[in-house]
Amino acid sequence: MSEIPSEKSERGVVVSSLREASFLVRKVAEPRPIGDSVKAAINRAARRLGFQFSRTKDIWYENARRIHAEEIDALRREARIQREEAVARAEAVIAVERLVALRETLAATDSDFHRETVAALDAALRRMGCDVGAVAVRKG
Repeated sequence: MSEIPSEKSERGVVVSSLREASFLVRKVAEPRPIGDSVKAAINRAARRLGFQFSRTKDIWYENARRIHAEEIDALRREARIQREEAVARAEAVIAVERLVALRETLAATDSDFHRETVAALDAALRRMGCDVGAVAVRKG
């Protein structure tokens, strides 16, 4: 996470928790499709967090007067879940790429000898949502 400087407002309230909350709300709204509006992103974050739209909007724009401990806990928890899901998706893509490379290597070296292994890899790749053909494998 990026470094969030600690600042004090004229009322003496530490602003860093508000900045962190705003940063986390934006992270929770991800992934944002191309052309996504800020309103749609705030709506998505509000749904994921179980917050009201207006409260989420106030946090997004750093207009909230205070951030409650339960809110920052929910933000951190949801941001962690989002991060873990992104890592799992990336690991799944890498695993599929490795299986495809293994399949192609085995099929290219001695297709008769590796027929059963290639068939098993094809079945596994199909279960993972890949189109498996005699020439190429595409992620579906």
